Order: sequence, then structure tokens, then C-alpha cells
Amino acid sequence: MEELREQRDAALAAGRQVEAAMQALRNVNQRLMVENSRLIAADAPEPPAG
Repeated sequence: MEELREQRDAALAAGRQVEAAMQALRNVNQRLMVENSRLIAADAPEPPAG
């Protein structure tokens, strides 16, 4: 029974590590989308003056 608890605890710890890594990737993705949008907006042609 103790071995099962240890395996469960190890699995939970691994799950937390994966969740932390996924959150870090989501943060990077969000920053890249913001930067991409900024670059696309800077590259867009300006509307004609009316």
C-alpha cells in the first residue's frame, strides 16, 4: 500500500511539473502573439489620406 502511495505522489508531482511547463509555454505563446500582432500592424499599409 505504501508503494502505491509513493507512486501516486510521484505521478501527482510529475503532473504538477507538466502543468507548470505548459503554463510557461502558454505565457511564451501569448507574448509571441502580442509581438506578432504589433509587427503585423507596423507592416500594414497606411490607409490613404482622405
